[in-house]
Amino acid sequence: MASFLRAVTLDTQGSVEAQAVEAINTLDQVQIEQLLARAKNDPRFRYHLQHHSEMTLHQAGYLLSPLGYMMLQAFDFNDTPRTAMITAHRPCISSDQ
Repeated sequence: MASFLRAVTLDTQGSVEAQAVEAINTLDQVQIEQLLARAKNDPRFRYHLQHHSEMTLHQAGYLLSPLGYMMLQAFDFNDTPRTAMITAHRPCISSDQ
């Protein structure tokens, strides 16, 4: 993830940017789906993810993009189904933002 985020910021000619952005979006989606599945089945993990998300993500080995992190923060963990919401409403990251 970090390499793709860096590629987007360093690619001044745009030759790698589109591929890096696509990879970031895919990695975010996969990680968020995994996190939500684990949170659904593990109340302790869900609590820590809700209340100490940055530390919990780091300890669990996840690295989300800034947009992915904001999306995770926006979830209501008392609501279901979340996975459909990720795929249906996932905005694309672009360097224009």
